[in-house]
Amino acid sequence: MKKIIVSLSVGFLFLAMSCSEKKEEINGYWISAGYSLDREFTTFYINDSVFIENPFGIYRYERYILHHGDTTHELFYPFDSWPTAGIFYVEKDTLIYIRESPQDTTNFIRFIPESIGTDLTFSEYPISIALPEEEGYSVIEEKMLAEDFFIGNLKKGNHSKYPEINPDSILIQVYDKFILFTELTDWINRAKAKVDEFERDKIIISIYADVETPESFLKEIKAKVEQNGLRTARAYKNPVDNKIYFKMMD
Repeated sequence: MKKIIVSLSVGFLFLAMSCSEKKEEINGYWISAGYSLDREFTTFYINDSVFIENPFGIYRYERYILHHGDTTHELFYPFDSWPTAGIFYVEKDTLIYIRESPQDTTNFIRFIPESIGTDLTFSEYPISIALPEEEGYSVIEEKMLAEDFFIGNLKKGNHSKYPEINPDSILIQVYDKFILFTELTDWINRAKAKVDEFERDKIIISIYADVETPESFLKEIKAKVEQNGLRTARAYKNPVDNKIYFKMMD
C-alpha cells in the first residue's frame, strides 16, 4: 500500500510540475507583430490566470484565463455574466490571439519592455502623443477627471488606413473615435451626465495633448469647455518618476 501511495504522489508531483512549466511558456510580456511600423499596436502581460491588456497605458483591461489543457486558453471579462473575450494559443515563439472571430486574429511576440525604445503609454492609439515633461505638478482629485480628450497627429503608418485624413491635421480622439471640434459640446455634456448635478461645477476634462500641439488649438478647446461650465487640466509626464500628472490649464 505504501508503494502505491508513493507512486501516486510522485505522479501527481510530476503532473503539477508539467502544468507549471506549460503555464510559464505563456507568462510574461507580449507585443503585437508589426509594432515598429509607426501605427497603433497592442501589448499585454500574462501571469498564470491573469491577462492584462495595455499594461503600460492610460486604460488597462484585465481579463481572466481558463486553461483548456496545455495549449488553448480562453479569456473572460470580469463581469457578472463572464462573457468570453477570445481565445489564444502559442505556436513556437508566436502567440495567436483570436477575439470574436477568426477574422479578428492578431499575432504577438515576446518582448522586454525596457528594450523597445519607445513610450508605450499611448501605443494603442492611432494618433501620436508624446506628453510634455515637467517636474512640477498640481494634485487633482481623480474622480473629478470626468472625460479624456487625446490630441495629436495621425501616426505615419496609419496614413493609408485613413486616406481621408490630412496627415497634418490635429485630431481629437475620445475613446476609439475621432471627433470634430463642433462635436465637443456633445461629449462635454456626456461628461456632465456622469456626475451628480450638485458636483458638476467641479468636473475637469483631461487633455492628453502631444507636446507639438499648438497652444492656440488648446486654447480653443479650453474656451469651448469653459463655455459649457467645466474646466480643463493638461497631462504632463514627470521625468523624475515617469508618471503622469495634471495641471490646470490657465
